[in-house]
Amino acid sequence: MNQPELTQKALDLLRNPDYFQWYVIPLLALVMYVYANEFTKKNYKAIAAGLALYGVHWFYEILNAMIQHFSGHALWTVPTGTSYLLLVGVGIELSLMFAIAGLVMSKFLPEDPKKKILGINNRLFFAIMNAAGFSIIE
Repeated sequence: MNQPELTQKALDLLRNPDYFQWYVIPLLALVMYVYANEFTKKNYKAIAAGLALYGVHWFYEILNAMIQHFSGHALWTVPTGTSYLLLVGVGIELSLMFAIAGLVMSKFLPEDPKKKILGINNRLFFAIMNAAGFSIIE
């Protein structure tokens, strides 16, 4: 929070179409394909899992943007390296990744929703581990 120059760089980049790159279009098409594929298979649980993680991602990004708005400094920023900055801490590429990440990770869940891993319900265990993993990647 003590790097005002990075926050300012991110704010200068925020929703500026001058940096838009066309590779975003096939990424968006990929996200649409993944969801359409699951929809045609009537795999609504996977769609719900994908949208759940995406919703949590946006909750944290909106919270970060509100912190920036009220304090003048965000907890994290994207000051460079994105085709289109949606909010001070999230570029379009990362947003599209999160749009399908939950859906993809739901494929690795055990069949039995009551199975325990290290004494924890497997759904909670995977949610925690996936969140930690994606935070490291991000």
